[in-house]
Amino acid sequence: MRLLTASAAFAAALIGGAACGQSMNIDFDQAGGIAATAPLPGYAGAAGQTGRWNAVDANSNGPVALTGLAWEPTTAVYRRVGGGGAYSQDNPNSTGEAHYLFDDIIDVGPVGAVATIRLEGMIPGLYEVFTYAIAPDSAAGRTSVFVPGSSSPNPQVIGGVMPAGEPVLGITHARHLATVAADGILAVQATTTAGFGSLNGMQVRFIAPARLYVNADAAPGGDGTSWSKALRELHVASDIARAYPTVIREIWVTSGPFSTQFPPLTGRASSFHFTTPASIYGGFLGTETTLAERPNRIYTSLSGAGVGGGGLNADWVVNFAPVGALFDGQLPVLDGFGIIFGGNNDGVDGGGVRMSGGVLRNCSISRNRGIDGGGVRMSGFSFMADCFVHSNQAVRGGGVYVTGNNALITNCRIAGNTAWANGGGVYLTGFTPIQHSVVYLNHAAAGGGIAGAGPTVSPALTNCTIAHNSAEAFGGLYFVDTDGAPGGPALFNTIVWGNADTDPVTGTRRANIEYSAWPLGIGASYCIIEGFAGGPPFVGTIVADPLFAAPAVVGGMLTGSEDYTPLPGSPAIDSADSNRLRSDEFDIDRDGDRLELLPWDVRRNPRLVDDPAIADTGAGFVGTLDRGAVERQPEPFCPADFNQDGGIDGADVDAFYAAWENGLPQADVNQDGGIDGADVDTFFAAWEAGGCP
Repeated sequence: MRLLTASAAFAAALIGGAACGQSMNIDFDQAGGIAATAPLPGYAGAAGQTGRWNAVDANSNGPVALTGLAWEPTTAVYRRVGGGGAYSQDNPNSTGEAHYLFDDIIDVGPVGAVATIRLEGMIPGLYEVFTYAIAPDSAAGRTSVFVPGSSSPNPQVIGGVMPAGEPVLGITHARHLATVAADGILAVQATTTAGFGSLNGMQVRFIAPARLYVNADAAPGGDGTSWSKALRELHVASDIARAYPTVIREIWVTSGPFSTQFPPLTGRASSFHFTTPASIYGGFLGTETTLAERPNRIYTSLSGAGVGGGGLNADWVVNFAPVGALFDGQLPVLDGFGIIFGGNNDGVDGGGVRMSGGVLRNCSISRNRGIDGGGVRMSGFSFMADCFVHSNQAVRGGGVYVTGNNALITNCRIAGNTAWANGGGVYLTGFTPIQHSVVYLNHAAAGGGIAGAGPTVSPALTNCTIAHNSAEAFGGLYFVDTDGAPGGPALFNTIVWGNADTDPVTGTRRANIEYSAWPLGIGASYCIIEGFAGGPPFVGTIVADPLFAAPAVVGGMLTGSEDYTPLPGSPAIDSADSNRLRSDEFDIDRDGDRLELLPWDVRRNPRLVDDPAIADTGAGFVGTLDRGAVERQPEPFCPADFNQDGGIDGADVDAFYAAWENGLPQADVNQDGGIDGADVDTFFAAWEAGGCP
């Protein structure tokens, strides 16, 4: 056996390669036979890939841990199923390092025999796979090589007369491009089709992972295949995703920050371009292995500040325009980003996010400005969910501008935005459903909350709260039908309250909602509308103070602590139409269930929560849905008043100990899943304090 060593310089050169990943060379070796060791690291083989050759005993079914090209450990493990064991001979055409690769083999067996090589623990992604399958002493031997998940011709039949010199594609080896799925298994199936089959070895070249990792604080030289090897620049990850749009499914990014210096674009045209089916997730700490481990409400900062030269910002911070085949049929997602400082307000249609497809989810978009859409401009099949759009400015649509009829906004907070013309919070040109969203403290010349104009302006607002917006005219909702045809806005379970304008002749109702064809073509069921006069088609709609917990003050400053939860006794509680709930088609709670009913309100609290102190007067399949964007939650349990009789005394001690000694679930007052001494401590801390904070 030859003792193989590598110089430090050679190893460093390999490690420095950006695409090292899980590339590896494997020789099926018959220890003690004619070919008693693997080729030298300098032998590139058909793959042109130098580096360590793993010598795997041809008699072994595994498991065998595999190392990479620079002797580095990998997560890959070799296993074999089938095959008749080892065989070796000496062929004059295989000389030098080819002698060590080709002259010892796994004997697959006679015609019809099958041997399967499984490399387990591979990084999901795209690989180039070279499979050597020739019996140098048998001109009649043919082996069919099939690689599941390959886009190459499949199978490929190889074998015949051993050529002299270098390997020859179609004789000594097959070449496949193969995608390794999330299970991490790369399989190669060899079937004897003539004579007897053989397997000499494999070379696997890692091309691109299914997921890329980005960390601005990572060490240089990473290939993006893990947090420990993360890329340092988000634009590099995006470039790789564009190069391999059918492979890279996700990009995970730590909190940054990152600026929009995005080669090859420069100046004001510089922006983050996400134009593949890959989903991009931000807000990671850099240790997570699943999305569920990512912290809540931590955003990766993407900034366009000052990159345009002369103090100008980027025209757009993000261009989100996914194209290509969808992974698993799901729209790509941009999730977990704080997007700031876009737009130049000088005739450029700029702002924070320009999207023409996909799902913008769990993002904060602020301090951007433009012409149409200061914060977000949506077109095509675009969907925005669980986002906070605030403190942006534009001519139309200070927060959001939507063009066309294929967008949807759900579970968003749109607040503190300004439009110099129409639509302080949102401006619409067509049919756009908006649901479970709160639009407040926005300002415009007309339509402080939401405005729209056009022949198809007929938005559907479901379980929304449009409150305390302002304008010179029509402070809340303002829609203009430009063709006079039937059909207008429809409101369901929505609260429109406290909006104001400076026009002395508008009146309360028109300050809150105005439609050019009023009351024709408009509907409002189970709503609360300030200034509403009653009558059809407004089924179940009332005028009554919704009693918000901590609403904004018109014209005041946005603090982010505004609370539109209905207080006890509010007419909004348990009085909405639950049939208007949609499915969680964009998975706002990120649990993978898109068929469940929308589980959250705009504050990420559960929907369909019953208030036992309020009669259930709502319609639909259950009468416990609240009107507006926020669902009132039950008061937290206070362990001090354990028997819930309204007093804190010895009876609570007796009740607690009775439950604790019998192991009843309610005795788990600290809610840690166990009933033990910690619950006693929690109970008495609250009891001795005379209650709960």
